[in-house]
Amino acid sequence: MKFKFASILATAAVAITGLGIAFGAVAASPSDSTAAPQPKAGAQGGGLTVAQLGDALTPYGKNTTNNNGQTSYSISVPSGKWKINVILSISPNGQVIWMTNSLSQVPDAGKVSSAALLNVLKKNRDIGPMFFEIWDGSLVMTYPVPNHDLNAASMKTIVDDFVSTVVNNASLWDPATLGGK
Repeated sequence: MKFKFASILATAAVAITGLGIAFGAVAASPSDSTAAPQPKAGAQGGGLTVAQLGDALTPYGKNTTNNNGQTSYSISVPSGKWKINVILSISPNGQVIWMTNSLSQVPDAGKVSSAALLNVLKKNRDIGPMFFEIWDGSLVMTYPVPNHDLNAASMKTIVDDFVSTVVNNASLWDPATLGGK
């Protein structure tokens, strides 16, 4: 089982690395704390500034955090029986808006279902450019949104689409499913 799990994790790492390479030319990591000047309003085909993104998220009751000069926003979006927390930030180069949602803790190696992890990886192809990843022991859904031609209305549509995708894939990230129960 340990070999099988290690093989699955290696496959996951390759898939996630491949996604990083695919997006690397366009975006920095969502945890990248190197701050760079934000583009001016209207620059790069209508890219949002940090302040404009915050303004667009105001209807969601945003919370603002700053970490080493990097501003991020946390919003809670109701969807049916769910209340989905989404973290949004703009990459240091201003070209990507990163959206993330921590779905559930990943069980310890001996307790995680290899079949469940394979199903999560397979789903990445269907939901791209959104993708599942493991971050700090949690299964996370991430969405790198190109930061151009955006406004408050388009951000609402993007947030709603992301939240729908999270909710529609709940069976994949359910803790009982990940634990193989």
